[in-house]
Amino acid sequence: MPKLFQTLSIVLATCAAVAAAVAGEGPAGHAHDEPAGGHAHGEPATGHAHAAMAVAEDAIERNATPFPVTTEGLPEARPTATVELRDGDRYRLTAAYVKKTVGGRTLRMLAFNGSVPGPFIRAAEGAEVTIDFENLTDLDLTIHSHGLRLDNRFDGVPGITQDPVGPGEQFSYVIRFPDAGVFWYHPHTREDYGQELGLYGNYLVESALPGYWNPVNREVPLVLDDILIEDQRIAKFYREFTNFALIGRFGSDFLVNGEQDYAFEVEKGEVIRFFLTNVSNVRTFNLSLPGVKTKLVGADLGRLEHETFVGNVLISPAERLVVEAYFPTAGTYQLIHTQPDGRVRLASITVTDGPGPAESFLKAFARERHNETVMAEFDELRHYVEAEPDKRLLLTIDLGEQTVDHSMHAHMHSDDGAHDHGEHIALATSLPSDYQPLTPTAEALASLQWADPQQADRTHRTPEIRWQLVDEDTGKVSEAIDDWTFRQGEIVKIRLTNDPEADHVMQHPMHLHGQQFAVLAVDGLFNSNMVWKDTVLVPPDQTVDILVRMTNPGVWMAHCHIAEHLHAGMALTFRVEDADGNAPGDDYRGDRSAAHRH
Repeated sequence: MPKLFQTLSIVLATCAAVAAAVAGEGPAGHAHDEPAGGHAHGEPATGHAHAAMAVAEDAIERNATPFPVTTEGLPEARPTATVELRDGDRYRLTAAYVKKTVGGRTLRMLAFNGSVPGPFIRAAEGAEVTIDFENLTDLDLTIHSHGLRLDNRFDGVPGITQDPVGPGEQFSYVIRFPDAGVFWYHPHTREDYGQELGLYGNYLVESALPGYWNPVNREVPLVLDDILIEDQRIAKFYREFTNFALIGRFGSDFLVNGEQDYAFEVEKGEVIRFFLTNVSNVRTFNLSLPGVKTKLVGADLGRLEHETFVGNVLISPAERLVVEAYFPTAGTYQLIHTQPDGRVRLASITVTDGPGPAESFLKAFARERHNETVMAEFDELRHYVEAEPDKRLLLTIDLGEQTVDHSMHAHMHSDDGAHDHGEHIALATSLPSDYQPLTPTAEALASLQWADPQQADRTHRTPEIRWQLVDEDTGKVSEAIDDWTFRQGEIVKIRLTNDPEADHVMQHPMHLHGQQFAVLAVDGLFNSNMVWKDTVLVPPDQTVDILVRMTNPGVWMAHCHIAEHLHAGMALTFRVEDADGNAPGDDYRGDRSAAHRH
């Protein structure tokens, strides 16, 4: 097994005795979020269910090592700083434990430079900086700069681009910013633990083009997360394996910029540009600002072809969105997450009744701009919608001989029966002109897994749960896929299919390292509003066609960004070579051989 998957599987010494001991089931229930507030509460569990869960957890603890939860002696978390870095700058970033108060509870958390989120790092497109990282934790860590097309040697993937940075060790990352947009950084070792405890932060990269974004009064980054708190502490993690491996660790409490019930002020008449990042382990957010006119203008790696006014937007783990909002009237407004069984208030925005901003940008906000340079870039690629895919990937699971009671998992499927892909085989020229995957359809919303209210997934662990990426042409699975090799400059069409016949069906946010791609079509429906992306949500029983520009040589990962699914094996590597058949990092990997091409 390659070093990468030895590291990511986090299976150190699991034995059959442990697996048998934790075979107990969790309590049944359904999701029920509060109409307003920072919590997500499930229905009360029965005494029998509590007893079964306690027995299962006791069995785990007899054979595994929980991560510590004490806060004694830890420094208080500090507010998040905004840091401006120029070309050639060096910046020191440390990872360490802190104590942080969330909803009146003092929690043991992890932080970059003492804050959750870590520093908001602003830089200009085209800049190159050095991040001197120091690991002051008891974990092996790396920093992965999510979405950045940087040098492969600094991608932060253990066993592929570098050795992990051990406790007390340091590593210097050379970070380049070739694209404007919203990016983020996080570990690529035990993401389920590190991200849940707070190891994440944003890069905000300003375009070199004048007028790239619309003029606004202010820019506000909003980092969205949820966190599972039980008995006044973060729910248990174990060193030997990843739990919640079937669905993922849904949180009980919601955080925006590391705070519950986050609140801020704007002036009446201001236009605000929000940079939204979803850093949660598994939760997809369905966001709205009731009473406020909002406009979707960009996503992961930059601008949309067409700005569009929206009532709500869907953002899955690791995705980013750029949304502008106009606040003409004083009062209090709420950022809301809506799922089929209720609404959750994530943040409050107070609009003050003052004289208003010195300059009004209402005129620019009121116009849905068509970005001609972006449109021209994608015009050259639209014909690929009718081309056969170069690669076909099935997103599925192998439960072996296990059985799972899906009634406990709060799936929000509609009752309309199976999704009929046959209705979507028309050519692009006959499809609706306004189809846009970034704005949720009722069908997509109904199919998603929104919660695990009774945390019934807690006893599903690696390696018993095996999420898979299956090459439909070769039959190779996940880490065994060894022939995805491409030339720098190639355009590659990949078809992602979420297996409707899988033993457990749910959405998967798929992420490609080091490259950029466009979503061509969903179930054959042509995407009429493209944007460069690095992460895309593939809902249950849907097929998503993406077009990847293989511009960046190296060996890279593609994986589901539900942290627990990654550790349960839902990952592969692919190679992009230069004209001589080489890739950065070959010296580290000790392998200059080229696999056969597609």
